[in-house]
Amino acid sequence: MGLFDFFSGKDDAEAAAAKNAALYQQYGQDAGNIYGTYGTKSIGELGSGLDKATTALGTGSDAQNAALYAGLTGAQGYGELAAGSFAPLSALGDQYGRPVKSYYDALGLNGPEGVTRAQSQFQTGPGYQFAVDEGTRAATNQASKLGIAGSGNTLDAIRGRAQGFADQNYNSYLDRLGSFVNPQLQATAGAASGTAGAYNNLANIYSQGYGGIGNAYGANAGALAGLYTNYGQNQSNVFGNVAQGQAGALRDVTSGTAQGNTNVAQAGQQDSANFWNLLSNLGGAATKAFAPKPA
Repeated sequence: MGLFDFFSGKDDAEAAAAKNAALYQQYGQDAGNIYGTYGTKSIGELGSGLDKATTALGTGSDAQNAALYAGLTGAQGYGELAAGSFAPLSALGDQYGRPVKSYYDALGLNGPEGVTRAQSQFQTGPGYQFAVDEGTRAATNQASKLGIAGSGNTLDAIRGRAQGFADQNYNSYLDRLGSFVNPQLQATAGAASGTAGAYNNLANIYSQGYGGIGNAYGANAGALAGLYTNYGQNQSNVFGNVAQGQAGALRDVTSGTAQGNTNVAQAGQQDSANFWNLLSNLGGAATKAFAPKPA
């Protein structure tokens, strides 16, 4: 070993520390790049996943709403058909209503004008005129046989008497008119009840249909909110992982560099100790060399 080999420890330690520091520095850069790449790619993948998920959710929502609207439209059409199916019954009730109105006129329920109107309808009817004509003809024939049909007064009396006999059918006419009251009531009540039920079903169709559409939009909004919430949480996790990894790499670099500096300091202390040991040894050797020898 040379004389100054004792003092080479610090130099070697400094060289080793410099190399270690360079390696740690490179490690820190590489680790930082790796975590940066991880963060960039992860955020990109999260964004891509979010876009795909929102697109799929939107497509599904559009399809669901289209199906709901189609169902609502179809149900609405059938509901309107159901309501319209009672129109013939309602029309029948209107037809029954005409003789019922005449019946109420004849009973005086619509005032004197109604009575006059009912009697006029009775007397202008084909059955009434036929009865008058037949009665007149029969009475005239009988008067001719008796030889009393020559004067106008006789013919007028015959016709008046024939009208009297025809008027005896007025009560029967009223009975016939009255027979339409119950059918008219049943027809109008049935039409009203059936139409009301059909429109009630139609209202339920609207309520359930638009309720289903509203629920679909609400579910879509909730799912979309969940996607964005998860996206934000995942982003936060990625940023946290990057920060934690980069902090760990920086901690390793700092720790390694500090250890290299510690090694340099220890090497310097060892060189100093070696130097003083050398001086001590040299001093001891010199003392022995120049010490007087015993006689």
